[in-house]
Amino acid sequence: RAWTGDSVVHQMVDLVNNPDWSMARWHPQLAATPRADRMLPMAAASDFAVDDRMFVPDWSLHWVRSVHNLYRYTGDRDLIADLVPVAEGVLRWFESYLGDDGLLHGVVGWALLDWASVYGQDTSSVLNGLWARALEDLAEMADWIGNPGTARWARERREGVRVGFEQFWDEPRGVYIDHRSEEHTSELQSPYVISYAVFC
Repeated sequence: RAWTGDSVVHQMVDLVNNPDWSMARWHPQLAATPRADRMLPMAAASDFAVDDRMFVPDWSLHWVRSVHNLYRYTGDRDLIADLVPVAEGVLRWFESYLGDDGLLHGVVGWALLDWASVYGQDTSSVLNGLWARALEDLAEMADWIGNPGTARWARERREGVRVGFEQFWDEPRGVYIDHRSEEHTSELQSPYVISYAVFC
């Protein structure tokens, strides 16, 4: 199975260490096969093509990063121009979960969060950080291919996450927490949250 999220790690290794970039270029194109709702399946070229009811929303955000990697390393404007509309569709999929505070709430699907020991229920700091990073990637690529409308939309959404992200700040401990919900405020904090907070 060509996993949508795992591939970005292998791609980054190839782009740095492998003189043959053919697979690093091909996988983002292979995975650019959105469902009818614009979310990417969790694996491409696999048995999940028949049954795609289960999906991993954060893996589609990693896929946007893989497209951004191609932008940075290859400078192939035609390739990026083909993939940016798919990336925009993926990011706009999340809008139905966007709250007035600028954050994503209650995103459906399997929020895998890369098997990290963090909670992703309701309002996840990690998922919101990933969305912010992907929005920034999209804005940069959209500007580059001459699509200022998409770039402006992505930056507006990212700014909303930046402002709303402070809800995760735990002042007494001086850390960002993993998630918040109406019933429970997490007391957990992980290095993942610190990493994703820098994107906001």
